[in-house]
Amino acid sequence: MNISPMNPLVAQRNITNGSNVVNTQSNQFSDKLRKAMSGFTKDLESANDSINKAVIGESDQYLDFLIQTEKNAMNLQIALQVRNKVVDAYNEIMRMQL
Repeated sequence: MNISPMNPLVAQRNITNGSNVVNTQSNQFSDKLRKAMSGFTKDLESANDSINKAVIGESDQYLDFLIQTEKNAMNLQIALQVRNKVVDAYNEIMRMQL
């Protein structure tokens, strides 16, 4: 029985190409996540402004105040769900056996 050795250069080239693909995909994901978080931050700032205006009496737009607070509540729930999914994915990866 003759066993031929594996060519290490071919295996290394495949690993390098695969990691480049993952790196590109992670950059796209991080960009999307960063954009979503900046939008979330802008919504929080606008809600704080509307709350401050409502408290000191500068604004009579009670409906805008309610819309902003509901929008922030929904954004917070979405952010928590995304965080939970990321934590679940991390835990699943950590349980994998190599």
